[in-house]
Amino acid sequence: MRVMDLAGAESSLHERFELACAAATTAGLPGTFGTAKVRGLRVVMTTAVGLGFLNSITVLDESSTADLSPVLDHLRATGMPPTCVVTGSVAPEVSRLLASLGFVATGLRPLAVLDLSADDVALTTSRLTVTEVVSAAERATFLDVLTAGYAASETVERFVRAEHSMGAIRGFLAWDGSTPVGAAALSIHGEWVVLGGAATLTQHRGAGVQAELLRYRLGVAAAAGARCATATAAANSPSARNLVRAGFRVVERTAWTRFLPSDPRTS
Repeated sequence: MRVMDLAGAESSLHERFELACAAATTAGLPGTFGTAKVRGLRVVMTTAVGLGFLNSITVLDESSTADLSPVLDHLRATGMPPTCVVTGSVAPEVSRLLASLGFVATGLRPLAVLDLSADDVALTTSRLTVTEVVSAAERATFLDVLTAGYAASETVERFVRAEHSMGAIRGFLAWDGSTPVGAAALSIHGEWVVLGGAATLTQHRGAGVQAELLRYRLGVAAAAGARCATATAAANSPSARNLVRAGFRVVERTAWTRFLPSDPRTS
């Protein structure tokens, strides 16, 4: 398998966040949304209540430690909420720096990558069919299925709808006969494709819907000329297992959170 530059995956994910934040701003969602690149670091920031999980700094390693404190100081000075720092495998001095700044390792945020040139990807292998969203009516159905599958809060639903209403985000629907049962999306960033946004209606879970949507999107991406694919998923989740079964290599990244002094988790 071709050795892939993980910086390319991180960069494409950040570009996807740029699209999402721009969409949220255009849609008039409450709060501010923004992204920034500070040399090696990638920053996502929002003041929107209920979307604090978006606030993050990624690609922290030995070469970018000098930039971390100034970025954190700037975010604090501009009134941004606490930010999560996400790292890959780090040297001891990076861990010590984070600890000195009050950060605690609080979980994993895996990054999955796949070399699309390694194997041919079948477009369909099950009784389900997958179609790409083209018309406005199909986009409306796609958004309804996607948000129903997420079953998230109203705030998250509005953000998801804004992001996936953009033309740069390609949407796909999985069908069982004439019934839409799942939805998923992708965006292409140079030679990388980001597989983001995927959900199955509750009553159709366990039927291989997401596996089929994943296979189909990989075929579409390869046909479009993408050479690498990346995605994120919660550790040990069904989505993560689907990625592994599809041949993705999972790179474990650690989330570091800085709690406020009054937070009982720091006592």
